[in-house]
This record gives sequence, structure tokens and C-alpha cells, in this order.
Amino acid sequence: MVGNRIRKQNTGDAELDTLHPDVARDLLAFNLRKQRIVDLCNEELELDPLEGEKAYSSFHRAMNGHDAYVGIVQALEGLQYEQKTNPRKYLPKEGPGEDLAKWMAQIAKATWWFKILDLNMSESTLNAWFSGRGKKERPDVREQVDAWWARVQAAVDQAERATDREGRDRHFHGERDWGLRRDAMSWDTWCRDLIEDGLSIDQVRDRFMAEGVFLDTNSFSRKIIDLSDPQDPTEEPDFERDDYFRREMWEKLIERDFSCAVSRIPPDFDTEPTFDEKQWGDRRNEGCPEDLNAPLYDLHYRTRYTKYWDREKRCVATEDEIVAVSRDGVNWTEPTERQKRGWDKGFNEWMIALDGCKSTDNSYTQELRAARVRVKSLERTLSASSRLTDGQVVSIEAKLVEAREDVSFAYHKTKY
Repeated sequence: MVGNRIRKQNTGDAELDTLHPDVARDLLAFNLRKQRIVDLCNEELELDPLEGEKAYSSFHRAMNGHDAYVGIVQALEGLQYEQKTNPRKYLPKEGPGEDLAKWMAQIAKATWWFKILDLNMSESTLNAWFSGRGKKERPDVREQVDAWWARVQAAVDQAERATDREGRDRHFHGERDWGLRRDAMSWDTWCRDLIEDGLSIDQVRDRFMAEGVFLDTNSFSRKIIDLSDPQDPTEEPDFERDDYFRREMWEKLIERDFSCAVSRIPPDFDTEPTFDEKQWGDRRNEGCPEDLNAPLYDLHYRTRYTKYWDREKRCVATEDEIVAVSRDGVNWTEPTERQKRGWDKGFNEWMIALDGCKSTDNSYTQELRAARVRVKSLERTLSASSRLTDGQVVSIEAKLVEAREDVSFAYHKTKY
């Protein structure tokens, strides 16, 4: 979501950028609180080893229209895009539950709810109920919140409808580069589902053309959902159009008989788990300058693989889990949480070293290389012994013995 960082060439200063006011307006309409926006952006920035969390004040500055670090502006723009295209991810997974006040509080404070709901009560009464005073159940409040939530869900469904159709278009146009490939997110699958549901080819075609008009209408005009007044974030077409490119797409789908379609019905597959045993390496197998996997060095481990049907992707997927470890490959014990995570490739540490213009080799390789370089340097110095005094030769020879011992030590230091 964050995007690429941009830095001034030949300086350590970060580039500045200005957030478009529409982005700040959209984010506040959907999230209601700046702190929530900052927290969501920082969740993404934390995953970037070269960024990390940023201060609230920096986001506040950006959202107020002032120049700010470009990484913060990109994070805010990325959040806006994600919340436009996948709003369900940022809303409660379940609708209003038994504890209605608690459910409402995760979205906004009582003052916000009082403004958007047409309640037959004073704001102080609602505040008291929010604080747990009075009757726990308020049917009048629940009725209005349920109606509001239904409007939110309808808006979310339309946003996802547009996003799904964009995904199917990307799949179709990607065939030019990747060739035909079966995918649940394809027009082939969408059409085949409708046929299996009993629609005729002509009916499917009409639906397909209508979806094309819907998609083309909303490709650049998608709005974010305003929680204070949830409306359809897409724009229904106000014209009829016979799209040549859509007709061409349809003809290709018919010609290949929807061959990229993926069935809703899972194939027969073995659900019994399988196991294998392997052994982790040591410092020589680290993928970054840090010894991240010391607790795993030379341990034998047993992995369980379980196949399952992924309903969303419509494919047989495999879940793996480390279920036992052993020092000798004979006596096995349950793994610790660290051992369950398995070998850490150290991508973040590798990126940090690369960004700092440092060696990305593991520490074992760096230490061994440094020891060998010292030996070669002393050997070259000693080769010019004709220009050295006897005392200098003795001193260098002693250092050379020590340096060769360091090489041997670095070579054999594979554990810690």
C-alpha cells in the first residue's frame, strides 16, 4: 500500500509532497477519526523495513494540506485507494450484536451517532446509554442502527462489484502477456457460473454487456463510502452504449467455450495429512547480515502438510505446519513458538543493509572474508622482506600466525 520511497539524489533529505485535499476528506468520511487513519497507515509502514512508524503530527500536517514526507503522503493515498476498492476489510466483520452500544463504540462516539440517527431522545440520554447507564437494550436505537448498517452493506457490495469486475478485466487483458490461464477471478468463471445457474447464453451475454457498461462508467469515478450518509459509491450508467470492445471480448469467450473457468465444485483430493523431515542449517545458511536463526541451527524438524479447498480461489491449497523438532533426528519434542515460525530469511535486515550501502552477506561470510583478507595483506607485506628489518619480519610472522588462526576460527564458527 505504501508504495516506493523517493529520496533526493546525493542528499540524505527526504522528498516532500502535498496531499490532495480530496484524499484527506475521503479518509475522514470513512474513518471518522484521524487517529484511526494514522494507526492504519502505520500498520503498513511497520511492514516496510526502511520506513517504520511515523509520528501522528506528521500525518496531521499532511492531512492539513502542508508539505510532508512523500512516504506519508503515499501511505495516505494508498489507504484511500484500499478503502475505496475493498471497504469491507476496514469495517466490523459482524453486524450489530447483542451489546449494541459496544458495537457502535468501535465505529464512533455517541456524539457522532446522535447526529446521523433520527432518535427520539436527547444527546445526553444517548451519552448515558453509551456509558452503560440505563436499559441495556434500546429497540429504537437498534432499529435505526440496523437500517444504517444495511445501507453501509449495500454500498460495500457495490464497491466490491466494481472491484471484482476490474479484476476480471485485468485477467482477460493479461492474456496478451501470459496466455490463457484458468482463474476464479475471470469472466470465463463468471459466465460459466451463470450458465450453471440456468441462464441461457443470450441472457449471459446481456448480463456481460451490462456489467461492461457498469465497469466502464465507474473505472475512474468510484467514490469512498461516507459513513455519515452511506450511498452507492458507484455511478449507475445514464446512457445505453453498444461497446465494440465488449462485443469482441464476448466473442473470444464464446470461441474458447469459457476455457479459463474454474468450477465451484472441488475435485476429489486426499485430505489425509502427509509429513516430511528435514534439517535446518547454521550460520552459513543465513540470508542476511544478522544471525536470526540461532535457536534453529542443526535442528531436525517435521512438517505436516494438509490439503484443503480454498473456496474463494477455487483451488486445492496446502497448509503446512512444523509439528515436531529433534536434536538427533530420533527423539522428537513439540516445537516452541519460535521453532514453529521456521527459518527467517531476514529480508528486512537484508533490505536495511542494502539501503545503508553495507554488505548484504551473512555474518559468517563477512567474518571469514575479513580474516582471509588480513592473511593476504600480511603475506604480501612479508613477501617484501628484503625491505624489512629482522625485527619487523618476526613481528609480521607472529601476526600472520594469529591471522591464520582467526581464519580457522571464523571457518569453524558455524553455530553462534
